[in-house]
Amino acid sequence: MTEVLAFVGRSPQVGLTIAGLTIATISSASIWVWTTPVLVRQHGMTLTEAGLIVGTAAGLMKFISTAGAGFLADWLAKGRVDRLWIVPSGALALSAPVCIAMGLTDSKSMVIALVWILGLTMGAHYSAPKATIASVTPSHMRGAVAAIQELMINLIGGGFGPLLTGFISDFLGGRGSAGRALGAVVSLNVIAAVCFWLASKWTEPSTADHAPAPSATPA
Repeated sequence: MTEVLAFVGRSPQVGLTIAGLTIATISSASIWVWTTPVLVRQHGMTLTEAGLIVGTAAGLMKFISTAGAGFLADWLAKGRVDRLWIVPSGALALSAPVCIAMGLTDSKSMVIALVWILGLTMGAHYSAPKATIASVTPSHMRGAVAAIQELMINLIGGGFGPLLTGFISDFLGGRGSAGRALGAVVSLNVIAAVCFWLASKWTEPSTADHAPAPSATPA
């Protein structure tokens, strides 16, 4: 584990990509926890109506985005690992203004459309960054690095995101505070996009296993 942590610490590609994924998960967790209260409080929807809208965004729209983003990233990258950042960075950058608009609009039809678009933007950052990590990590420690990545995005991203949104909402106060707080937190996705872009600058154009697993010592 010492070797694994040292590798993550000295690898800008892996460190920045994990940081980007963690920040994106802060936003993602906040969205799926807080969008329903925003629809109920600010637009007078019932829990059933809000749940159907959010469920469609988190299920169908996010599924389409996650499935399609991998193919789109591969098509744009054309085998170059340093181009895999294009799709996740673009989608995350787009999610910030979409979420801000969702929290500010008074139109019921507009907010529904924005929630669905948000579902599309928040499903596009899963595959390419994880593929980048796997591509630049030595084969004998890929499982351990993947475990560190999952620990970071779940413990910090999933655990801290909704809490942060709640604190900001309480601080702002008022009827539209939840929507404004959610927009503020999701704006962090711009930083996540920059992390992915910076990681690409440290990544070799072609896939390479920089440190193959050591061979077994002959008996």
